[in-house]
Amino acid sequence: MYEMHELLHQIDLWQQQGKAVAVATVIAVEGSTPRQVGAKMAMTPGRDFVGSVSGGCIEADVIEHALQVIETGTPRVVRYGFSSDTAFEIGLACGGAMRVLIERLSTTSYEGLARAIRAEVPVGEVTVVAGPTNLGAKLLIWQDGSKQGSLGLGPLDATVEDAAVHALRVSHSHTGRYALDAGVLGRDATDEVPMVEVFFESHVPAPTLIIVGAGHVSIPLASMAGTIGFSVVVIDARSAYATRERFPGATEVLVAWPHEALADRPIGPSTYLAVLTHDPKFEEPLLPLLLRSSAQYIGVIGSRRTQSARLERLRALGFGKHDLQRLSGPIGLDIGAVTPEEIALSILAEIVATRHGKPGGYLSAMRADSRL
Repeated sequence: MYEMHELLHQIDLWQQQGKAVAVATVIAVEGSTPRQVGAKMAMTPGRDFVGSVSGGCIEADVIEHALQVIETGTPRVVRYGFSSDTAFEIGLACGGAMRVLIERLSTTSYEGLARAIRAEVPVGEVTVVAGPTNLGAKLLIWQDGSKQGSLGLGPLDATVEDAAVHALRVSHSHTGRYALDAGVLGRDATDEVPMVEVFFESHVPAPTLIIVGAGHVSIPLASMAGTIGFSVVVIDARSAYATRERFPGATEVLVAWPHEALADRPIGPSTYLAVLTHDPKFEEPLLPLLLRSSAQYIGVIGSRRTQSARLERLRALGFGKHDLQRLSGPIGLDIGAVTPEEIALSILAEIVATRHGKPGGYLSAMRADSRL
């Protein structure tokens, strides 16, 4: 899936050439679709484009709409669903449906957005996508509540801004509908209450997978995670294990005690952790640190008996039920994994499921105990 950070370079080139740019974004999906919320493509009046919103099903039609949006400056939302038996009808062959926002790129908001993305600073983008007023109005907002722009929705702005900060903190993109205040349109309070729809888009740095322990499962896990776009960090205090030769594609390979290496490192909603050490002397000083962070995922190896004892130790340190529910163990989806590569796949599958809000299970206690 193409996200904004992947389009920046080409958009910058087009702008340097003086070309107008339109951006299409998937803002809602129903059922099975080829791309998810947040998927993007950008295009110019010359029909040059980069990115994808459907993998090829509707791109040509999106470009046609984009040409009109560039000319008029008025954004539009187009819904695409299942195509009929007519061979040339525009639609999705997968049976699902999606709505696509198409808008002309605003230089003012784009500069602030691009600056934040390049600096790997999480930033939320809020756009009015439906309603009786301010269609296309845009707001950028940061986790501390600082903002650029305004939606012009009167008292509703504060509510939307709070929702945008929350969405950003949990790395979530979605649409929301709100009732407009009577004063916004100058209407009588007894009139039917009009609704406005906004799209909350969270731009966060590329996800980071921190693998604690450089054993045999960690090698395929690091490779697979890198292939699907994760920045991979491997940490182990054993210099014979944590080497570039074993982890050539990792962003970082650190020879250090894990709790010391992570003590001052930002661990936020874009961070996923796989703790693959069997040694309590590595784990015990590390897990309290991780549970106090806002990491999206913390997975730990070991049998169910090991997990139960681990949780008891953490309860004794004052961690409650909500804290301990964040600790996924035994790590990985139960897919019958046996080999290191299969076990790595099960771990990565659970991480991806967590990232996209999908339910998942764990490896069986026997496999976790005997194979990891």
